[in-house]
Amino acid sequence: MSRSSAYSLNEDKLLCQIYVDISQDPITGICQFYDQFWVRIEQSYNNLKEESWIYRNKKSLQCQIALIEKAIKKLGGCIRQIENLHPSGASDIDIINQAKMLLMQEPTYKKGFKFDHLWNLMKDFKKFKDIDIGKKKVRGQGSTLQSSKSETPSSTSPIVSSPNLSSFSLNLNENFSGHYTSPERPIGVKKSKLKRSKDEVLSSAMKLFKIENNRLGKMLSESTTSKQQEDGERLDRYIKAKEFRDETKILKKNLETISDPNIRDYLQREQQRILEKRNRQLQPQSQPQSQSQSQ
Repeated sequence: MSRSSAYSLNEDKLLCQIYVDISQDPITGICQFYDQFWVRIEQSYNNLKEESWIYRNKKSLQCQIALIEKAIKKLGGCIRQIENLHPSGASDIDIINQAKMLLMQEPTYKKGFKFDHLWNLMKDFKKFKDIDIGKKKVRGQGSTLQSSKSETPSSTSPIVSSPNLSSFSLNLNENFSGHYTSPERPIGVKKSKLKRSKDEVLSSAMKLFKIENNRLGKMLSESTTSKQQEDGERLDRYIKAKEFRDETKILKKNLETISDPNIRDYLQREQQRILEKRNRQLQPQSQPQSQSQSQ
């Protein structure tokens, strides 16, 4: 499948706003078929887009929404995993930053989260939430619990977002459900063993969460410090390069073409200063060579 040119930030914002508005349309939002839904999005998008933007067909818009939806759900799952660690003193911004670092551990998102401009618009959108919808079988019971939203839509049914759990989602109830949902009440030694096993598992989990929280905090701190150092070094190199270029222009200036004596004297002094400065900079490099030759 050929790919169209990348979407700009404004194109993403327009597409998502149209997608949300049409999905939440109180008249036709829940009574429209899949093809009709995307035909409306295609028409609205191309009618409202800027003249300089390229035309986007229905297939291109579907692919872009799927890409955005997947990234939003992934980041949402990472945020819940960080929140489950209960980081002490962490603000909402700290939690989001740690979640983004956790997201980068997945190969698909190793370059980072690319939809910050859509996060506030789409994070609370129902179809973009990473919610477990479907069947859950409880150990020890013959029945299954099924969500009312787990029905699979047919080709002629209204559009329903399919569940897609993030690979980072963390659910303690599922991990330890084997110890908590037994249909029989344990008695005596069996009850004591189950309680000890539950306490040990919870203790190990909390220790693991604390270690992971400290590691993520350290990674965030080191990343911030490293970025500040790189920015400082980049600024220093830029200043030195600009100073060198300006001095070179002064050295190349032909003083005979300048009629004003004051300006000519000033440039002559500057040329002399620059030459002396560059000679001093070359001396440390020439001294070791002269010493080796004398030896």
